[in-house]
Amino acid sequence: MNILQTLTAGLALALSVSAGVAAQSQQTEQQPVDTNPGIFLGGTASVGFEQLPDNAIKFITDNFAYKQINKCEKDYPEGSFEVELRDGTEINFAPDGTWTEIDAADNTTLPETLLKKILNTKAYDELVKRGYVNLVENVERTASGGMKIELDKIVIDEIIFDINGTVVAVIED
Repeated sequence: MNILQTLTAGLALALSVSAGVAAQSQQTEQQPVDTNPGIFLGGTASVGFEQLPDNAIKFITDNFAYKQINKCEKDYPEGSFEVELRDGTEINFAPDGTWTEIDAADNTTLPETLLKKILNTKAYDELVKRGYVNLVENVERTASGGMKIELDKIVIDEIIFDINGTVVAVIED
């Protein structure tokens, strides 16, 4: 091999190594720096319907069988779940599959048949008596075991019931 060939081969090798280092450097710069290796801070992940707890699957199939599932997500680190139906209804579940909140799709209310199943009799009867049973857009379980009910299109925005179905608060809009 003569000197010209040796210099050409050496230059080609140097350019190749230099390009590889530059590419590696560029890739490294684009990737975020992991300041907490091994520590997962939380977030959500998509899960299949069949990965929901049995109680959640049963609740959905019993009460929303006619609606299609749009997405199922699991929240970490709590382990709770959120299911969104194709019509926009959202249902939140505790890790054991007990529903914690049901939010009607935009510009709709929750069906009276569902409310009759999920509310205790006294709370349901109170909504019927006040004429609000067809205005419920959100039901949320409270930490004390009661229910917080959000209403649509009237002066009263929320009614909060205790675990026995007694009205404990009425919040006006």
